[in-house]
Amino acid sequence: MAIFSGKQKLDKQNGLQLLMKENYVLVECCCHPDNGEHYENLHFWFNPQIIDNDKNSQSSSPLSTSSTMITDQISVFILVIESLSRLNYQRYLNQTKKILENDYGNIHYLNGLNKIADNSFPNMVPLLTGKRAYHGELNNENYGPYDEWPFIWKQFKQNGYRTALVEDYPKYTLFNYLSKGFIQKPPTDFYPRPFWLRLYEEYEGFKLKIQPFGIDTCYKDRTPKMDIFLDQTKHFIERCTEQSLPYFGFFFYIEMTHDDFNSAQTIDSHLAKFFQQTKQNLVNNNTIVIFMGDHGNRFGSVLETQIGRIEERMPLFAIRLPEQLNQKYPNLSKFLDLNRSRLATWLDVNQMLNDILNANYTSINNQNDDGQTNSIRTHYSPWREMIPSIRNCTSALIPDLYCACDSRIKININSPLIIDASNALVDHINQMLNEYRSVCHLLTLNQTRLAEQILPSSATVHYRNFRQQIELTILVEPSKGLFRSRLYRTANDLNQWIVESGQITRINKYGQQSSCITQRDLKPFCYCY
Repeated sequence: MAIFSGKQKLDKQNGLQLLMKENYVLVECCCHPDNGEHYENLHFWFNPQIIDNDKNSQSSSPLSTSSTMITDQISVFILVIESLSRLNYQRYLNQTKKILENDYGNIHYLNGLNKIADNSFPNMVPLLTGKRAYHGELNNENYGPYDEWPFIWKQFKQNGYRTALVEDYPKYTLFNYLSKGFIQKPPTDFYPRPFWLRLYEEYEGFKLKIQPFGIDTCYKDRTPKMDIFLDQTKHFIERCTEQSLPYFGFFFYIEMTHDDFNSAQTIDSHLAKFFQQTKQNLVNNNTIVIFMGDHGNRFGSVLETQIGRIEERMPLFAIRLPEQLNQKYPNLSKFLDLNRSRLATWLDVNQMLNDILNANYTSINNQNDDGQTNSIRTHYSPWREMIPSIRNCTSALIPDLYCACDSRIKININSPLIIDASNALVDHINQMLNEYRSVCHLLTLNQTRLAEQILPSSATVHYRNFRQQIELTILVEPSKGLFRSRLYRTANDLNQWIVESGQITRINKYGQQSSCITQRDLKPFCYCY
């Protein structure tokens, strides 16, 4: 963050021009010494020609201006809205949906896309790296730093692309929430985290001083913070497009929809305006446009309903193909349409990004003479091959707790079976917190809110070692925490209920209840003394 200081009379028509390398600046102008009027605001800009060319920097690359090598490269624009499910998109973003489908056209949806973990971080990591978090596939998973992770934007950078990672809510950004983030260099060419840290520092001070119970959505009672985020996004696109430079941009909007999925309706007009303003650059300049959520709504009473549980697991994924690419490779649209309702994951989307990186757009023949897929794999390219109709959550690496494909029936919550299982779940949570027993309360069962038997699929019903699986929603004391979990028992030991690692999620907010610990995966469970 640069601060220019010094007394200088300004020309009212031409102002003051500053030549500087920094992308972000705090400007404060004293306009009249007698009445105290002054101007103060944060500003940003991005010059794609001013790049850190340190060979050791993860955001470095040869400086390219007008190379025929890059003129045909396809830019990638990804806009993520926190907690946006496909159904919430249809429910609340009507203006945005209309512009994308009617004005942009050639929009394809993956309606069967299923999240593979609980919250934003472990869902976006597979998309951006091709690897799963918390499965031993990456180092420093809990706290970072993440400088050495194999983010796909690094590979795009090596291919001459300009790169961006833009997030609006610094407290809850993907790689900084309860972790160290990036400490060596900015991860991408455009990374306005310093801007947002200062903006929220200024905003919080103003809010507390002037109106502590309002102005949640605007910066200094002037500009909606979402518009600032979208302006940064638009600015990056325009600057790269002006200089005919391909780009990879990952833009993640957090604040309004993080705590309340109903707030999506308040951002519809802002998104619609943004897509209208950027249409020429996004539609006419060989750009793949992806508009998506990271997962559905994760909190609130709606999660105790069947539709709420499904919606939580199925984020929006919409993609637009540029006309030039679509005409040259019609198989891309063909397979996207065929796979529209097939089970897909963020690992499959990562495969698509790798296809763009390597310019692989031709069809993959994975079918035998009978039209059946030859093998079941963990990764597919949804626009180059058929995803098998028999694919299930296990083969797609989706944990049982987050699988939207299963069938279930309700069980009496007062049955001895469910009482035993509920107590086993509470015991398991307490064991998870053993290391922090001096600061975290011992939890006790208040009640079982819901119990369901997970019905076996036809493929497993005759399996010799078939296990009985149930899903519970319980309320515990003293935290009033609502937890959902999958438990199972086998024919070999009907008296022991087993909770698999990573198969518990909290479905109501916990705020500052766990402020006494920093371990990210345990914060939903701890209730501090």
